Amino acid sequence: MSTKDPFRINVAIRHPSFTPLRICKALSIKPLLSHAAGGKFLRDRRRRWSIVSAQLQEGNSASQFERGLRKTVSFIKKHSEFLNALIGSGGEVEIILNHTISLVEKEGDKNFDLCLAPAFVAQLAGHGIGLRIQGWQGKASPIKFRICQK
Repeated sequence: MSTKDPFRINVAIRHPSFTPLRICKALSIKPLLSHAAGGKFLRDRRRRWSIVSAQLQEGNSASQFERGLRKTVSFIKKHSEFLNALIGSGGEVEIILNHTISLVEKEGDKNFDLCLAPAFVAQLAGHGIGLRIQGWQGKASPIKFRICQK
């Protein structure tokens, strides 16, 4: 990444019965988006899942991105007991790497390059946490939400 490559690292969580409040308190996060299971949506339909999306890190450089990944691993380790319980009881967790993609000057120019250390990927896989990598032209949206299906 060049010196001006904005990014955001988000966490997205779904669970059939844990409330957003329980999730946010356990993980000490402030949600960008949350909905409780059982809540109404689309007329008489009820939500089947509680949903929480929160931003964990943000920055503008390769060194800040590396630091953000380290802090994300620390977050996972710190909350591993709760995350394991959440996933073990039917929940889903995903880490989302949002990057701003610059337009290329000419055809064939590289406009995105991302290398993830095996230790980072191993932490996610070891806890059953999904990974989504998104590139955005312009400012990355902090609340796009869709968990990868198993």
